Amino acid sequence: MCGMERRAPVVLPPIPPRADDAAMNRYLDLLREVSGAEWVELDLLLEGTTRPTRYGRGTRRGAMLRMLLEMPGSFRANVRHDGEAVQPGTERLLRFCLDRILATFALEIRLDLVTEALDATSSAVLLFDAHDEIAYANPRAEELLARQTMGELRIETGQGREEPLIGYLTRLLDRVRKDGSEKLTGRQTLSDGTQVAWELARLGPVTDHDGHAVLCVVRTACPADRKPAPSVLAAFNLTRREREVVEHLLCGLSTREIADRMGISHHTVRDHVKHLLRKTATRSRRELLELVSSGEKPVSVPAPGEP
Repeated sequence: MCGMERRAPVVLPPIPPRADDAAMNRYLDLLREVSGAEWVELDLLLEGTTRPTRYGRGTRRGAMLRMLLEMPGSFRANVRHDGEAVQPGTERLLRFCLDRILATFALEIRLDLVTEALDATSSAVLLFDAHDEIAYANPRAEELLARQTMGELRIETGQGREEPLIGYLTRLLDRVRKDGSEKLTGRQTLSDGTQVAWELARLGPVTDHDGHAVLCVVRTACPADRKPAPSVLAAFNLTRREREVVEHLLCGLSTREIADRMGISHHTVRDHVKHLLRKTATRSRRELLELVSSGEKPVSVPAPGEP
């Protein structure tokens, strides 16, 4: 459901910080302080790029000195300043500090991309830290948490009893941390009849002293008995995309969720639903779904354009 297997990291092209980046400005201030300079200028060339990015601070007042800070396979930085020459040990420290700034910047870019991807998915994604606290929740997960707060997100646990879905999954966190498979999956029926599929996956600890974090993914699942009848779909001559919309509607997905799953706009989904209502001569989504799941072939098929 959410591809937890280990994969090689995605390699992004190197991107330098902007000329007005706050971390780079602090680094320029550090250069001025250790060299006693009023003015410092740095041309940064990242490995794999052809044009350097220039950073500057202060106004030049004295003779110019040059310094090369280089990390093989990472960057080359030509520094110019009007201060005093720095000691070799200080040069090594400056090189190390710049390398950490660039590594942090690259990590922030990757985190932003991952966050945007998780925010865009139609599944609910929750990240629990080693102390069972929610460290991250994408918009779909926040919706589930809000529904649980309102008392709506409850599952059937047998013998007529119900409990909150997130509470049920939270109780499984210790189990997945100790389970040899590193993953637990299942399906639950919400109190309104909707089925959800969930997956809990153990992640590695950040440090040797941390416990395992757990990733939780929840999505709406289509019950096996709520599939559109092929004979009915064929009788109404539905297009492939219209059939997809019908299948998603039977799963209880909203217009937004269908749009996300199909990679189309909300307006296009609504247009498909209008066409379906017209083709099947039904007046609502409920009537449409009752018809396509009934398995009874219609006696007559309305001609296109008829009400």
